[in-house]
Amino acid sequence: MNELIMGSAQLKQEIHKYVDGADEQLLKLIYAMMQEYKKNGELIGSDPVEGVITKEKLIERAEASNKAINEGRVKTIKELRDSMNDWK
Repeated sequence: MNELIMGSAQLKQEIHKYVDGADEQLLKLIYAMMQEYKKNGELIGSDPVEGVITKEKLIERAEASNKAINEGRVKTIKELRDSMNDWK
C-alpha cells in the first residue's frame, strides 16, 4: 500500500498490523521512538546502537564529526580498508 496516499485511519490500521506481529526488538524501537517523539517532537530516524535519533542528536554528531576533521582525526581510504579487513 502506498503510504503517501493513505489517510490517518489506514495508516493506523497498517501500523497496528506491524505492531501485532512485531518481535520484542521492533516493539522496543517503536516504543523508544514514541517516547522520544513525546519528549521532543522531532525524530529524524533510528540507529542500531543509539536507538532513536532526534534532530538534536544528529546536530551533535555532525558537530563532533566536524571537530574531529578540523583536529585531523581522520583516516585515509587505505587505513579504512585495512581496518575493515581486520573485521573479518
